Amino acid sequence: MDALLNFYADLMTRMSSLETERFWILLIGLAWASAFFLIQFVYLVRKRRLMADTPTSKIRSASQGFVEITGRTKALDGPLISPGKGLGCVWYRYSVEDLRDSEHSQGMLDAFRALSNIGGLLKSDRFVSVDESIYSFYVDDGTGLCSVDPSLGQVRSNRKDIWKKGRHRYIEERIAEGDEVYCLGEFKTIQGVSRQQAIEQTMRATLHQWKHSKSGLKQFDANGDGIIDQMEWDSARAKALDLAKKEVSESYQSIEHHELVKPFDSMQPYVISVFMEEDLAKRYLFHIAYSLPGFLVSGALLTMMLYTLT
Repeated sequence: MDALLNFYADLMTRMSSLETERFWILLIGLAWASAFFLIQFVYLVRKRRLMADTPTSKIRSASQGFVEITGRTKALDGPLISPGKGLGCVWYRYSVEDLRDSEHSQGMLDAFRALSNIGGLLKSDRFVSVDESIYSFYVDDGTGLCSVDPSLGQVRSNRKDIWKKGRHRYIEERIAEGDEVYCLGEFKTIQGVSRQQAIEQTMRATLHQWKHSKSGLKQFDANGDGIIDQMEWDSARAKALDLAKKEVSESYQSIEHHELVKPFDSMQPYVISVFMEEDLAKRYLFHIAYSLPGFLVSGALLTMMLYTLT
């Protein structure tokens, strides 16, 4: 107990003897660190609980709203080509880092960047450029397809290449077509048109085509006066309707389009990851494990510094 009190007294003495500029830099840094660790702790605990409480849904029968789905990735219109390695993929993140800047110490901020993996809360000035794919891709779970928009999600990949050239370091992450992915987000189903709507659309398209061709409506000009009257127009509509019914078969089925987007509730995560739920839970638990002690230590030091001001 005496040793602890002596340590506390010595630490208070060191803090109070700091130069004014260094004192305030340290104070602000500890305030930032305390807030950062607290926010990360609360965020990750909530995220991990949501993952555990959300059952995996099948795309074909998933309810509208916040869901969890898993499946294999599939490109919408052919695979993308990654800008660095030129490999086929459905998503990539390509960054170029200036090695000269990375050699200079950036103190506490760099340490927190290294520890933090929340996903983009902190941006480094070391990066010359960052190019990240914004194109959607499908997830196929065997029951249906769901398009996934990675542009606003927290994307995690296990395919990563790092290489150096001159003063730059290149980092490329990818998700390949056929990779199994785990997704959390807002599930929406857009219902396709019914058979009756499809018939009406086809009929209108046919009439539009006849109307804008020289000979299209001429076949319905029964009296040959060069003018399509109401009776002749009704005849044209009937003919177009009959053709549309033949074109849109009795077996026509409305096509549903499923998509996963960023949740409307900002407290709900939007995750696209090649790591499955169990692996993600372990990763989050690791970050939670250092976030709480980090908050307690930085908070205690901040309190001590504030106390020296009184």
